Amino acid sequence: YKVPDKTDALILFYLLLKAQKQDYQENFILSQYEILKGCGFYGNSWYYERLEDSLRRWTGIMIEFKGTFYDGKKYKTLFFHILDSAKIREEDQKVEICFNPDFLLKIKESKFCKYINFQQYKALKRPISLRLFEILCKNFKGREEWPIDLVKLGAKLPLSKRKVQSLKAEKELLFHSDVLRAIKPAINEINRLAEDQKALEALGVKGEEAFKIGYTLSKDKKVITFEKVVPTWISKEAVEK
Repeated sequence: YKVPDKTDALILFYLLLKAQKQDYQENFILSQYEILKGCGFYGNSWYYERLEDSLRRWTGIMIEFKGTFYDGKKYKTLFFHILDSAKIREEDQKVEICFNPDFLLKIKESKFCKYINFQQYKALKRPISLRLFEILCKNFKGREEWPIDLVKLGAKLPLSKRKVQSLKAEKELLFHSDVLRAIKPAINEINRLAEDQKALEALGVKGEEAFKIGYTLSKDKKVITFEKVVPTWISKEAVEK
């Protein structure tokens, strides 16, 4: 139908948060106002239409693993949706959500899942900041550094490619320099939030969960190595503890 964007990610994560708080409940009912307020969407009736559109997007998405999902014992081939169904009731306009049980189970039982603070995630405004924050939360799990080729990172974000005309045909390419230019503002936004102690405390973020991003580039500027940096307001003793 349509590719999910930043707005859709916030809506899905809010719904997922509700499911997790009820021990991964598959089915539940929420008001549209509660969902929009929880996502920080205020003051525009357009968001109600956007919520309906988002539910349509997530019910149309299918996740596919072809011998690539490892359950701790063996690799499996799996196919499942994220939302099995979503219904806006005519009588009271409340939303009935039905998560796919396999989707919830894979998150609940996976050893490769990293929980993030939804309020901290929501505080980031740039779409690239949101996606980079997701990626780094996962890849900083159990380590302080993570290297990746910039073009591969650009595909994960994902970033738009450049149209390049050659003698034979027009191609769409992603350049290392384009990715680096795109992520610098995102890194700055994540770091500014990480250094705002009052804001993080208001969002319920614990000191040990906060991190800034440092990075180094390879000599050819094609590989970036992200570094997990402790914000200046967190004491050394707290980090060691």
